Formats: sequence, structure tokens, C-alpha cells
Amino acid sequence: MTSAVVDYSGRRPDSWPYLPTEIIQQTIAWAWSLPMTGDERIEMLTSLSLVDKNILATINRLSMQDVHIATADYAYRYLDILRSRTSAERAAEAAHPSLTTLAPALADGLCRSITFHIPRPADAHTGEIRLYRARNPMGAALSATLDRIDAIKYVPGLTRLAVEYTDWGYNDVFDHDRLLNVPQSVRVLELRFRYGTEAGARVLEGLGGRYFGRPRCGAWALPAVRELVIEGVACLDFVVDTMQVCEQLERLELSEVRRMDKLAPLSPSVNTLVLRAQGALLDEDLLKKMELTLALRKGLFSEGGRSRIEIETSGAQSDVLQHLTEVCRSHNIDLVHREVS
Repeated sequence: MTSAVVDYSGRRPDSWPYLPTEIIQQTIAWAWSLPMTGDERIEMLTSLSLVDKNILATINRLSMQDVHIATADYAYRYLDILRSRTSAERAAEAAHPSLTTLAPALADGLCRSITFHIPRPADAHTGEIRLYRARNPMGAALSATLDRIDAIKYVPGLTRLAVEYTDWGYNDVFDHDRLLNVPQSVRVLELRFRYGTEAGARVLEGLGGRYFGRPRCGAWALPAVRELVIEGVACLDFVVDTMQVCEQLERLELSEVRRMDKLAPLSPSVNTLVLRAQGALLDEDLLKKMELTLALRKGLFSEGGRSRIEIETSGAQSDVLQHLTEVCRSHNIDLVHREVS
């Protein structure tokens, strides 16, 4: 005897919408916003596109709104999506519309951020960090894409640019002038360096000594950038060089919180410093490593304005936090502490 399925809606059970469309769209948007490697981003994009047409439409819009470029081939494919069509091409696309490609004007208008993923070189050994490479296909694609976008004035709504290096040293940014043609619309610049577990602490500590510095000849600047985020960099010389390129910088965010005195003085335009010490407790040891009191005595911020320091840690000893708050107040600086898990 078979059991009967009662369907009060009059529809077949397999046609029920198990989740409202809005919730599905919000879930996909949340997932797309999560930090991922380039390979993980490609896997998500390709797998979701195969589910159904509604999810395909959702992921198409998201991938053109917050663009992630993980391969050199896709960089040039993205530029092809943006370019104007001839009348013959427009007629052909109208006759045979594509489910996977948005119209150039729509893709151009949707974009608000672009993230480039620079993976570990294919010929690198496990745990090896590449300090320099004369030819890097993904790096060349980054430079070419920014040059084309800036020259033709694509994606006018682009306000955030991120570059994520995996198992690379710090020299590639300046040795190859990767950011020479950042569009003037970009207000937030993020440089993130990630390393696999195979790279030992000693190797990572030694990266700063292998940084060659920013060439002073043929100098270029990013006067439109107001917010700079640098993650995974233990070399404050690189931070200073990048900060100096951003001449009108207002907000600097770092994941390396040691020896803040080496940053003093910050650029005169900087009024907010964010220090993300993830997994660390704000105690006497961390305060000593930060050298924040020394940095303030050396004139970390320019005088005459109200400045702000934001610190994120896993927790704080009350007496240490109170002491640091009073020190900051004595220099006319607001201190904000946030506990993050």
C-alpha cells in the first residue's frame, strides 16, 4: 500500500517553491561577498550557473556588480563584455540572446568593485614565495585591464579596487607599476597578501628584508584614493610607500599592528587609523609590540584636527584599554575598541 501525499495548494509537490526567490537571491549575494580564493570563486560561479535560469540571472548580476577576475583569460573576456558592439553584433545578439552574458551597457553600469586574484605561480614549489617575476600573465592582465578601463572610461561606478596576492612578496606592485592606471573613480584600494600554511613564520618574517622599495624615478600617484586597506603585510616600508602614493588618503587600515612608531608621521590627510589584530588580546604585551604610545609622541597624526584610532581584538584587559584611551585623549584622538571573534 502506497502512502498518499496531500497537496492543499492544488500543485504537484515537486513544483513547490521550497524557498522564496528573495531569500535565494539574498543567500547567493551573501555567499558571493565571502572571502574566497580565485579557484573557489570560479567554482562557485560555474556551479551555481548550472542550477536554473533564476539563479543564473542572479549570479550574472552579482558577478558584474562585484567583479572577481581570477584568470588572465577572464580579464580579457570581461573587457570584451564591456566593449561597444557594432550594429551587426547587436543584431546577432538580439536574434540569439545569451543567458550567460549581460548587455554591455548593463554590465558597465552595474560594476562597483573589481577584485584581481594573483595566484601562486604554477612553477612554484610548495611553500615557496615568489619575490619577483619578469613575466606574470595575471599581473599583466591586471595592468592591461586597468589601462583599458581608465582609457575608455568604462565602469564609471567603480569605487573599490582590490588586488589579492597568494604566495607573493611585496615587490610586484611597484616593480611593474601595477596600479599606474587606477581609474579616478576608485576611492577604496585594498592590497591583500595571503600565504599557505606551508610557508613558515620565519619565511614570512623575512619578506620585509626582501622588499626593494618604491622606485623614485617616474613616480606616479593615486590622488583619488581615500581609503587604503593593507592585509598580510609585515613590512611597514611597503605600507609607507603605498600610503605616500595615495596623496589624499583619509583612512588607513592594517592587519599588521607592530611598530606603529615606524609609520609616524602619517600623511597629513589621514585622520583614521584602523588596526585589526585578529585573535589577539589587547594586553600589556600587545601594547608594547604596537608602540602606539611612542607613535603618538612622534606625531602620528597631524595637529589641528580630530583624529581617530580603531582597534579590533578578541578582547581587552580593562586597565590596558583605559590607559590607552587616556593616552589617546591627551593627544586629541578618539579611540574605538571593538571585540571580534
